Order: sequence, then structure tokens, then C-alpha cells
Amino acid sequence: SSKKNFFPDSWACAVGGKVLTGETEEEAAIRESEEELGFSFPIKRIGSVLHDDSYYKGLFTIFTNQDPISISDIKINNEISDLKEFSLGEIKILVEKNPNQFASTFIKVIKEFINRNL
Repeated sequence: SSKKNFFPDSWACAVGGKVLTGETEEEAAIRESEEELGFSFPIKRIGSVLHDDSYYKGLFTIFTNQDPISISDIKINNEISDLKEFSLGEIKILVEKNPNQFASTFIKVIKEFINRNL
């Protein structure tokens, strides 16, 4: 979405946010799912990765869904302007060929996710 503070008009993770005081990483991921997608679902922790470039610095904890999610269940809101479903193979190729279309944080996280799951 062009309204995002960081990486406007770039492909990025559909769910992301900060952990609030007193919240676990998993609780934050579930809360952010509800806020950004309109529902929550069972998740599994994959790991963490540090992203550090001149534009953004952060420690990202990666979660994945445990059950299939239908893209039709996701509610478009002011943080999401477009949705598209990709296989891991497709996203790997797209990131390699067109890195400027993706948030640098997404590239770091998706590469780590692919390395742990392929």
C-alpha cells in the first residue's frame, strides 16, 4: 500500500508488527494477524533473523501458518492494497529477478524462510 510508513508500494509480508509490552512473540503474531487480515489461525515459529540496512533495522521472528488459508478469507484494509498467492519457488524467482519490487525486510525474511523449508 502507498499508505505504509516503511516500504510503500512494495510487496511485503501480509502480517507484521511489533511486540507489545507483556506480550509474547506468538501473541503479537496472532494479534497482528487479526488486525491486518481480519482473523487469526494456528501458527508455528520458524526462527529469527536480523535485518540491518541503511533504511531499516530490526529483529524479525518468522512464523508460518499451520493450516491452509484461503486468500478469499483475507479482508483488504488500509494496510493491504493487493494480495497474491505465491508458491515458495515462485517467490524465490521473483525476488531474485525483481528485488526492487519487494521490501528489503521481506527479502531477508523470505530467504531465511526458504532456506529453512526447502
